[in-house]
Amino acid sequence: MGPRGCPAPLRRIKVSVGSRRVRLVRPTPTHRCNTPTNDFDTISIMTKLATLALLAMGVAAQQAINTTELGQIADALNAAGLTSLATAAASIANTTVGTQLLSILTNGDQNYTIFAPTDKAISSGNKTVLGDPDQLANVLSYHVVPGTYGNSTVFYASPNNTIVHTLLNSTDSVNLPGNASQVLSVNVKDGDVFVNGQGSTVKVANFTTVGRFSVLQIDHVLTPPGSLADVAKAQKLTLFAQAVEQANLTDLLSNAKGVTIFAPTDEALTAALASLGADAQNQTIVSTILQNHIINGSAIYSTEFDSKNFTSAAGEALNFYVANNTINVYSGSGNNITAKITSRDNLASNGVIHVIDAVLANTARDDNAASSAYSSATDSANNAKPTDGGNNSPVGGGPGNDAGGAADARMHVAWTAVLGAAFVGMLAATTL
Repeated sequence: MGPRGCPAPLRRIKVSVGSRRVRLVRPTPTHRCNTPTNDFDTISIMTKLATLALLAMGVAAQQAINTTELGQIADALNAAGLTSLATAAASIANTTVGTQLLSILTNGDQNYTIFAPTDKAISSGNKTVLGDPDQLANVLSYHVVPGTYGNSTVFYASPNNTIVHTLLNSTDSVNLPGNASQVLSVNVKDGDVFVNGQGSTVKVANFTTVGRFSVLQIDHVLTPPGSLADVAKAQKLTLFAQAVEQANLTDLLSNAKGVTIFAPTDEALTAALASLGADAQNQTIVSTILQNHIINGSAIYSTEFDSKNFTSAAGEALNFYVANNTINVYSGSGNNITAKITSRDNLASNGVIHVIDAVLANTARDDNAASSAYSSATDSANNAKPTDGGNNSPVGGGPGNDAGGAADARMHVAWTAVLGAAFVGMLAATTL
């Protein structure tokens, strides 16, 4: 120890991990140490050394990872008071996804934004996830976004959303078209930035810029989106969720690569089925109507509604009118069958649900148009570039060629027909 309880001057420390040695350098103090170090200083130094040692252990066999940059990232997180996040990042260094993530972050000149949970947020997080390095690696990848989002002005104001691709692309958690990475939905309310779809309010408490990294401190650990069925339940789309379960479609729906659903509220479905009268017992009619609420092979977020038109699983046109912070969706060529989107961008592991206030009661269909649209969507997704905004692929995978074109389109149409049959069965049960 130095005088009066101060640490002795430290110039170089060499930490050996296997055959690899990592050197940590502490700058020469520019002032005399006249007071004892407090517990916080000691903990900060020990945390830094432990973090860097753990990171070095994980990267010993990963020559592509820049250990100097790793140390700088650890410094930045600790300096921002994000000690738990620094420790969590260190703990994933021996996992496949973790080493991919660290390699991406420590090489090149790409800017990144980190949605960084505070120490309090991590201490309140899911202990099972936090204690499992493989799960934790996926979760942390969901907190990293390519590009610079350094202040509130770069995000849209509510009810509009900013959709940003993260680095999460593990097949355990994501099943989007073209193996695209998972997204976050972010917007601004009353001047504050919020991350949507987390089941509780997630607010950005502070913005910090450190080198290539924009660090946005948040008060919760983000959870990657679950299945479409789970999202339907969370949005209180009870009838839709019940129909999925009754038709035993939960697994099939979750495994479909890219699904966009315009889901009517329970009240809207109940009113529409009543207005259909005897036709509500006709499986073909109900199935066609439901298929006109679904886009197969694509995850279409609200940011795309004002620039593109789409084709439903029944082969009918879906058009959008965006004005005054309101989005209306129209089904068919006449634009006389419409509904308002009341809740946008409810993210799922393999798609997205938009809640609407009325049923698109379009009974027309064109199976050739549906098959062609699906094939075009999957071809476009498979030929897309990586979605991380730079030269690096999202962690866990990259664009693939595993979609099956028209054959898959027919399979998708089949599950929507079964879903229609489930709705007919539910209605019959309630009228007996």
